[in-house]
Parts: sequence; structure tokens; C-alpha cells
Amino acid sequence: MNLTVSSVYSPRWDQIIRHAIQLPSFALASRHLGYRSLFIERGHQAASVQVRDPLPRLGWWLSRTYVYPSEWDTGFFAETLELLKHRRLPYQPERGGDPPRHNG
Repeated sequence: MNLTVSSVYSPRWDQIIRHAIQLPSFALASRHLGYRSLFIERGHQAASVQVRDPLPRLGWWLSRTYVYPSEWDTGFFAETLELLKHRRLPYQPERGGDPPRHNG
């Protein structure tokens, strides 16, 4: 199943998200702080993506992308990061959205 990417959340978005940070109202509030939102879906999985790109011509150097997935499925997360890479959106793992690390 392919990822669906949109700048507008789907009608079923509220049914597949699991965290308040993924709510459309959070995306709207973030827009006022200079972020743009992407909504990524695949089946019952979702990821809210917040992109801060203050100077588009310097893209990779100044922009920041934060990923907030509904669940920590490594396959979905890896595909989401690959999609962002193809769109030249740098992911910032040290700032949030990172999957939990497991010892062992």
C-alpha cells in the first residue's frame, strides 16, 4: 500500500491519529508560527509532518522537518522519511518524532 501525502487532512484523519500533536488544530496553530503541514497516511497509519522553511532558497540548510507518527511501525516510519528525503525536506531526529530506542 502506498503512502498518501496531502497538505490537507483527510475526512478520516481524526479516526486514525492517536496523539493530540497530530490534530488539525495543532497544524493550524503551527502555521501561525511559520510551519507548513503535511498529512501522510497509509491504511490505518498516519503521520503529521511539520515543516519550517524560513528561506526556501536555502532549503536544506535552514529548514527543519518534524515527524509525528500515530504508531511506531518502522516500515511506515522509514517510508515516510524516504518520502521526505525525495522532497528534499531534512528530518531532525534529535528534536522530536524519533522512535523509542530499545536496548537489547
